[in-house]
Amino acid sequence: MREIKFRAWIVRGDYPHKMWRFDVRWGNYKHGDGWIGMLPWGWYEDERLRFQVDPEDCELMQFTGLLDKQGKEIYEGDILKLKDGFPFEPIITVSYEAPKFIFRSNTHELYQETSAMEVIGNIYENPELLEANQ
Repeated sequence: MREIKFRAWIVRGDYPHKMWRFDVRWGNYKHGDGWIGMLPWGWYEDERLRFQVDPEDCELMQFTGLLDKQGKEIYEGDILKLKDGFPFEPIITVSYEAPKFIFRSNTHELYQETSAMEVIGNIYENPELLEANQ
């Protein structure tokens, strides 16, 4: 069974244009129901770094439960590169279209082992990677 976790790109508020980790153990005490707790990416226990954000001010991305060829977690919004065995190196984006995650290049959906893919960025922090592939 895959682990359920999220990350968030903050659009508005105190810390805009940064990637944060959704903290499922913390939130809703200060602002009421609906607000979610956040931590800087890579930080787990420092209470001073936690803050709350309105869900309307962020883009939540769910962990797919899959890892790339380097063992890095793959989330919605990630940009991947497929290398092994292809005459070209397609850029792949990850999205969730109920009931499944879709790995899509600019031409078609891919059904490939993620062990041949590598996360090279995400659509929020690295939009230039998508523009270069147009």
